[in-house]
Amino acid sequence: MNLIHNILLVIYRQSILLFILFFLTSSIVNGQLSADLVSDQPNAPTGKFTFSDKKYRLENTEHPAKIFLISNIETNQTIVFNPEDSTYIIKNRFKTPSDPFGTWELFCNDLTKNNAGTEIINGQECKKAIYNKLISNEEVIKVVLWESVKYRIPVKLTYNLPQGEGYFELTNIVEGPVNKKLFEIPSFYKRRRVMRK
Repeated sequence: MNLIHNILLVIYRQSILLFILFFLTSSIVNGQLSADLVSDQPNAPTGKFTFSDKKYRLENTEHPAKIFLISNIETNQTIVFNPEDSTYIIKNRFKTPSDPFGTWELFCNDLTKNNAGTEIINGQECKKAIYNKLISNEEVIKVVLWESVKYRIPVKLTYNLPQGEGYFELTNIVEGPVNKKLFEIPSFYKRRRVMRK
């Protein structure tokens, strides 16, 4: 009887430890990351970037309406806001040029990927991957992507294409509690229907 009691006690303690571990890891994963999205492209979508729970939001800090887009990695949809008439449209994340990461994700699908270890970029542990395309043994396209291990989003991306080279990067990264309101559509915005051709 004593042996059975001891075994049950060990199982009980282990289940409590597993619950605590699960709670701690889920609260870490469900954290929120805020940063400045910067680029050297003159017309690139940049501004205040916020990420949480497979969604990211980009604010145009120069415009009084602030909000620019909200993108959902799980549904592959991007909500693009037009502050001029307080409307928004919903588009495919991979086909939205103003989405800073969706179009690059689609572009890299056609390239050869080589994993290049891990590096710390702006305080985040990142997996580094090099995407390229060779023609006649000459590299004609090269994209280097550093993806946060914790958040699974790009922290930095550099590219060298025939049309030119450049970068996107998250700087001034701050981690904190989740603010779900940031990912809600403001009540004064109305959906604009897009006519299909």
